[in-house]
Amino acid sequence: MVGVRDPAHAEAALGFGFEEAALRHARLLAVHAWSSTVPGHAEPTAEETSRLESAVSAWREKFPEVEASVEVVRAHPGRVLAGSSARADLVVLGRHAAGGSLRRGIGSVTHAVLDHAHGPVASVPGD
Repeated sequence: MVGVRDPAHAEAALGFGFEEAALRHARLLAVHAWSSTVPGHAEPTAEETSRLESAVSAWREKFPEVEASVEVVRAHPGRVLAGSSARADLVVLGRHAAGGSLRRGIGSVTHAVLDHAHGPVASVPGD
């Protein structure tokens, strides 16, 4: 499973996830989750799903042997990924750049997943 914060900046995490899935002969699930208090933004939009699907499709071409699917949900990303980790061989999370340089620490979602995951987690430096 690959947690995707922003499909436009998920190349490193998706690449690592597809490589691992190919090595393990496993399926890959790319998950984009968010929590929002913005009224009217309760359900995933077709655009959000399309952006994630587009990012994953490029990797499907490189790894045709990997069965890959996408899931876009409105829920706290840390909870979704930690909960789903019970059914995953590996959870892959990208570390995103902030202000043009890689952050030294980990973000709140990665921290939550590391604290509550039911299996191994890989944190991959972002693009």
